[in-house]
Amino acid sequence: MKIPIHSALAYLSRTRHRGEDVDCDETQDLVQGVKDGDHQAIRRAAVLLAQHPALRGFGGLVIPAPRSSSSRPSLILLAKELVNHGVGSASAEVAVRDVPVESSRMRRRRGEPGLTEDDHASTISVRGVGGLVRVDEAILVVDDVYATGSPLPAVARVLRSSGHRGPIMGA
Repeated sequence: MKIPIHSALAYLSRTRHRGEDVDCDETQDLVQGVKDGDHQAIRRAAVLLAQHPALRGFGGLVIPAPRSSSSRPSLILLAKELVNHGVGSASAEVAVRDVPVESSRMRRRRGEPGLTEDDHASTISVRGVGGLVRVDEAILVVDDVYATGSPLPAVARVLRSSGHRGPIMGA
């Protein structure tokens, strides 16, 4: 399933902050800070992402992508911070990992292929469609890395199979 994906890393690398270009090293540090749960990095990333043209005026639900093996407090906080900065009307942890999986990064370090969209979709479930999540509500799925992009379409696929009919995009 094709969904519009706006890579935070690619966008942040082109963003101007206080009149200065955000260089690649600073971008990498910012993204790593988000992954590490650094609250200052998460707030700064939310401010920068809220400036993304595709996210301005987004009024739907912001949900974090599920982590490969545990909860993602940093992405939950990023979703909340995006809402605080005018992206979306609410945030909720809707997509959950039923079965822990090894991260694609660890697999690639051993020379094995990363997880596919099918691998991700088979281990993810969603909750609240038709209740917490209106079936026609716009959804923004946020992730802290965009290497293969397979978790984002996997979440979209699982949302669709659960009856969600609204627009879905990823950042």
